[in-house]
Formats: sequence, structure tokens, C-alpha cells
Amino acid sequence: MTFATDFFLDEPFLVFVACWGSGKTLLMITKAKELNELGEKVLILVFLNGKEIEEGQKSLLILDLEEKLKEYQNVTVKGVRYMELSGDDYYMKDVDGNDLSTDGYDHIFVDEYFEDLIKLNKKSIKKFKELIKGKKTVWVSLSNSYNKPTVPEIGS
Repeated sequence: MTFATDFFLDEPFLVFVACWGSGKTLLMITKAKELNELGEKVLILVFLNGKEIEEGQKSLLILDLEEKLKEYQNVTVKGVRYMELSGDDYYMKDVDGNDLSTDGYDHIFVDEYFEDLIKLNKKSIKKFKELIKGKKTVWVSLSNSYNKPTVPEIGS
């Protein structure tokens, strides 16, 4: 018997667009564990709105992933603070304030990336593309918003 997840787990490039609790992260964890067993290095990036979270803070999702994957030596979980600054500048570093790099990883999983990415700073979109370029596996989950709509926007 073949399940739909069997198909997903073999895909090198995926974009998940779904609501919270639909299993996107679970699929990423499953694939990360599989790649770890093959000796492959995996980086899981969890995007956070830098306007809402301070440097050094981790979301519950990051803490949960770290706990679930602590026995998997080839899997690294990093929180990414993203913040648009004045003008066309932006801030995108790990939660500890370090420069963000995907060097040394062939498999990148991005969780909680911003579904309103078309509205994001153009330089930051270019940087994001550089982070995932040339990787063997790139899975991106779009389920967070950076520019949350206002009440009037929701009403209209």
C-alpha cells in the first residue's frame, strides 16, 4: 500500500502551503531523520518575526524540534529572526545574532516562512534564494505572515 506521504518524502523540492497542524513539520522531521541515517547534513530553519521576538529567544516550535532531533547528529535546528528595517534594508540572522549561512548543508528545510513573501524586502528575497541555491533538498513551509493584515484589511 502506498501512502501520499511516500510520494512527498522522495521529492527534493517542495513548497507546503497549509494551515498550522496539517503535518508540514512532521514530514520535514521524518525526512530529516531519513537523511541523517544516510549520513547527510540537514539544516532546519524556523523563521520568526523579529518585531515580535527578541535576540536569544526561541519559539516553542524551535524548542520542540531541538528536543525531537537531539539524538540526530547530522541535523541542526536554527531559528531565524527576520525584520524589515527602514528603507530597503532588512535583518536576517539566527536567533543568537549570528550571520545566517547554509554552507556545509546539502539539505535545507524551512519552516514558518512568510506566506506574504511577495511583500517582503527584495534584498531579503534575494538573500533567501542564495541560502537555498544549489542544495539537494529544499522544502519550504509557508504558514506565517510577516506583514500581518490590519483589522480594516481583514474586514475588506
